Amino acid sequence: MCSSDAPIRVRRSSPSFLLISSNLHRILVLMSKLISRFHCAATFDVKTATGGPFGTMRHKAEQNHGANVGLDVAVEMLEPIKQQFPLVSYGDLYGNFDYKMAGIVALESTGGPEITFHTGRPDMDAPPEEGRLPLPNFGHEQLRNTFVNTMGLTDQDIVALSGGHTLIC
Repeated sequence: MCSSDAPIRVRRSSPSFLLISSNLHRILVLMSKLISRFHCAATFDVKTATGGPFGTMRHKAEQNHGANVGLDVAVEMLEPIKQQFPLVSYGDLYGNFDYKMAGIVALESTGGPEITFHTGRPDMDAPPEEGRLPLPNFGHEQLRNTFVNTMGLTDQDIVALSGGHTLIC
C-alpha cells in the first residue's frame, strides 16, 4: 500500500544511493532521451504525414513550444554525443541510435559478425507548428484530440503513453 505521507529515507551509504549517484549523469541522459523521443515522435500527424522524429527538437523554436518546457536541457545533454558522432543525424540521435549501437556492440562482443551501422532518419530543417502536443496542464479531451484524432492512436495507446510519461517525469 502506498501512502503519500510516508517518508522515504535513503542513506548516503546505501547501495541504491551509491548506484544512483554514481550513475546520475547516465540516468539524466536516459530520461532526457526518453522524453525527447516521445516529444519528437508525438508530433506526427497521420492525416498529413508530417511531424515525427526528424531531429527538429534541436531548433529553439520547437524547444520553446509550450509542451516542450525543459527539453532544452535534454538537447544540451545530448549535444556532446552528437559532436562525438557527427555523421549521426539528430533524428537518429534523438531516436534510437543508442539502442542500435548497443545491439551492435552486444552482437560483436559475443563473437557475432562485424556490423556496419547506417543511420536512417533524416534531419528536417523546420520544426512542426506549435500545438501538436498536449500542454502540461492538459485534460483528457486534449489527450484524445492529440493522440487519437491527430496521430491515429487508441485510448489504450493513450493510457500506455501517459503512464510511461508519468513514470519518466
